[in-house]
Amino acid sequence: MSTASPVTTEITIINTAIPSSFEKKLLVMLEHRAHALSMKSKFRVAEQAAEIVIQHAPTLPQGHLCFSKLLSMQGKHTRKVSKNTLAYGQLLQAKKKVDNKK
Repeated sequence: MSTASPVTTEITIINTAIPSSFEKKLLVMLEHRAHALSMKSKFRVAEQAAEIVIQHAPTLPQGHLCFSKLLSMQGKHTRKVSKNTLAYGQLLQAKKKVDNKK
């Protein structure tokens, strides 16, 4: 039986879901790196940078948006997103918001 209180459990979940200030800066730098590499048509390396962002912060949209932009620049408009990821529901919500604005 777990002795952790519900508040402690929620704080732990929040702390693991939100990157620290240093991690956020690093993720932004990787996102900028991916963009710069894409401008030089170095898409493979740019995709690797975007995937690192996704791996370290799968619930934040920046990495997913960066990666999808890279795919779009190459004419690749589809990539299967696993329904088991935490970000899948957020992606569906974002898509609904975009569709409603049209």
